[in-house]
Amino acid sequence: MIADQAMRPLFDSLFEDLRCVLPDDIEEEKLVLNICSVFAMVLYFNFARILISRFTGCDYDADFKGRLVDHIVEFSINGLGAKSKETRI
Repeated sequence: MIADQAMRPLFDSLFEDLRCVLPDDIEEEKLVLNICSVFAMVLYFNFARILISRFTGCDYDADFKGRLVDHIVEFSINGLGAKSKETRI
């Protein structure tokens, strides 16, 4: 029930929003996995608050949460910034 009534509408909305800004030839499976990856990051940063606070030295206040949102967005768009497959050694 939660998946169908709460998560599915959010997922479908994200799917349509992202489809508009990504290349037309992106495979549906890749887009679905990308959305799942964003969800996974959000869940991780939520459930690992103590660990993240220890690693960063930051309290989970409104300012830090805003920086986390910015990070998730930037990371989702740019990934790890790895070299393309053609230029890797």
